[in-house]
Amino acid sequence: MPGTAWDLIVRRLAAQGDYETLSRLLFSAPLKASCTITGILKASGYLPPDGDPEFWRWLYAAVPDRFRYPEPADDVRSTLSGGAVQYSRAVVDPTGRFLAAGCYDGTIELRKIPGGDLVCTHPTGAGNILAAACSPDRRWVAFGGGRGQLCVMEIPGGQLARTRDSGVSAITALTFMPDSRQVVCGGVDGKIVLVRLQDGRCLQFSGRPSSAVTGLAVTESGMIFSGHADGTVRSWSSMEPQGIRLEPDHQGPVLLLSPAPGGLLVTGSAQGPLLFRDQDSRGLVRTAGSPEMASTAFAASREWVAAGNAEGTVTLYGVPDSREICSYPVHRSGVSALCASPDGSWCAAGSRSGMVHILPVPGPGTPVFFTGRTEGIRNLSAAVPGTVTCSGWNGALEVRSTDDGTLLLRTEGRGSSVICMSTAPGSGLLAVAGSGRIIHLWNLPAREYRGMVETYTPGITALVMLSGGTAAAVAGSDGSLFIIRLPEGTLIRSLQGHTGSLSALASDPSSTLLAAGGWDAFVYLHKVDQDNSPVILHGHTSPVTSVSFSPDGKLLVSTSQDRTARIWNVTAGIPCAVLPGHQHVVSASAFSPDGTILATGSWDHTIRLWSVPDGATIAVLKGHRDRISRLVFTGNGVLASGDERGVLGLWTVPDGELIRFQESNAGRVTGLLPVRDGRELLSAYEQGHCIFRDLPWTKIPAECTPDDYARVREYLADAAEADNAQEQPWQWIEALLAGSLRNAVALCHDPPMARGYEIELAGD
Repeated sequence: MPGTAWDLIVRRLAAQGDYETLSRLLFSAPLKASCTITGILKASGYLPPDGDPEFWRWLYAAVPDRFRYPEPADDVRSTLSGGAVQYSRAVVDPTGRFLAAGCYDGTIELRKIPGGDLVCTHPTGAGNILAAACSPDRRWVAFGGGRGQLCVMEIPGGQLARTRDSGVSAITALTFMPDSRQVVCGGVDGKIVLVRLQDGRCLQFSGRPSSAVTGLAVTESGMIFSGHADGTVRSWSSMEPQGIRLEPDHQGPVLLLSPAPGGLLVTGSAQGPLLFRDQDSRGLVRTAGSPEMASTAFAASREWVAAGNAEGTVTLYGVPDSREICSYPVHRSGVSALCASPDGSWCAAGSRSGMVHILPVPGPGTPVFFTGRTEGIRNLSAAVPGTVTCSGWNGALEVRSTDDGTLLLRTEGRGSSVICMSTAPGSGLLAVAGSGRIIHLWNLPAREYRGMVETYTPGITALVMLSGGTAAAVAGSDGSLFIIRLPEGTLIRSLQGHTGSLSALASDPSSTLLAAGGWDAFVYLHKVDQDNSPVILHGHTSPVTSVSFSPDGKLLVSTSQDRTARIWNVTAGIPCAVLPGHQHVVSASAFSPDGTILATGSWDHTIRLWSVPDGATIAVLKGHRDRISRLVFTGNGVLASGDERGVLGLWTVPDGELIRFQESNAGRVTGLLPVRDGRELLSAYEQGHCIFRDLPWTKIPAECTPDDYARVREYLADAAEADNAQEQPWQWIEALLAGSLRNAVALCHDPPMARGYEIELAGD
């Protein structure tokens, strides 16, 4: 029901003094109407006779005088440099004078500290740099690439001493042997290979675990230990080329391998306790932490081991006795990276918020903390006392003093614009097309870079990921249309039949049908798994600018420079409606999740809402000051719009009421995607940024779950910590959802408790 209809109902009931009905409607109304109802009931002093007086007093005390949709204290969750060439791995040499870094495109470089002057750069062609390490003699830095190549660079000159195919499909971990003459490489295929630097000769150990290598460690005697994604730990030597499996296994991927004094090896995983093992017997000596322990990062020195968790706590355990030394609360966003100082006097902890804490060891002590410009912290390393290297989610690198956080060096990846982006439900994969022919792949839940795919076109104009995320359709500036396999990038099929360059692309929900449009003013329908000629839809008189399928796949909308939008019956291939009304090029389109509303955006700076399938006008949304470039429905009755100035707009549907505008200063909006079940919006920009933002809370109370209530309480805690004006709206939403959930329990035929209405939801 539109908000205007709710307003009429609420005013009528208030005029009649029917407060009982108003109280019953409170939890099923949209938030704006619920706020109005709460204010009316508060002014009247009404307390439902069968209700909880304390709850109603709580609700009345929290209701704001003027309604506005509550927003998180910091709505920007994270930022990806979607189309940029970013730094993936970096190490500081043991002298502290040089930073060696590798990029996702395989480039490696050497910079001076401080200042960041570039010594050299080498485009290696090794693929995504996944691992890096300095040699014990301080002469070499080794990099491992996603294509299996080992690249060794000399320090301080920066000459590329050797590039060698290691024999593994992708190097995921590497380390030097104690003599600095050999490098141990571990691969995504589980192989362990020893590469001799003098002549490049490779020795592959005959044993081959079935899961990827996640870490390597070498003892002073030359014993090699490997950790794997399946939780196993193995030892290797020339006497044991088959490898020996150490018992017991970890419950998750091995994240820590650290040789320790007394002949110990300390290993840690995302799940379960730390395990202290004997290097010679390979047996378990003792554990640290509980079996329920869940860790996100580890660090180790000769005298202690640190474990960080998602709640933001860092706990340190002694070596070799495994006793707990101290514990530090760091940041509620969670610990994302840890590292130890070379002398073991401090532990650096990085959080997803971008803050770095320098924690004294042994505690307690006064931590030093600072926030750089790296967004969330991906990796930390410390080669010399007094400095820490921070690698961020945005691809930037910073070297800072651990005394006070003074910036010694900062460098960023080379930027690239974002043309478009796409994801497939349930795939967990995000594809971002940058300028040129490159597609960048990201792990969407973890927001980690997966690598890049080089396509068969000189320039990507449109991109659609197909169901399951194993393939994508790519349109090129030369009029080509390809289906490629992901993540390999190999060609599956080339779709023919077009007479001009394509600029619009969409797939139906089943990914069996592709719609494409471009400069020849036609709309083409291709069957994804066939090479047959496409069905051609005629009607537009100017180039096609966008195409979108309805959620059931039965309808298709196309927009054009001829200032119209057309709704097509996909099966019959005929138009259902022609939608005039815009005063300039119609540039964007989107269907609502239920398929009953169509939104179109135009160069006339307006957005129009149409009913489907008849095409009647519902509303005209005004407020943008530039051409509309992207539209998407996010769920919970919200439409997101982006324009060529980089302004993001959020609107209620179907009323078309503006919630807010958001400036980006990042260029034209080139992509919009709802993520995390519609709780966040991912927006891509011409200048190369992809920004995750929390959406304002618009969910109707009766549709909320206990998980929603917990999330609201987190937002309230963040607002209270930030001490901003959003605290009161969140207090009211907290009370409203608590009452709605209590009401839902009370209305159950078989409540979970004898007096279900009295379940406490607000207390800690």
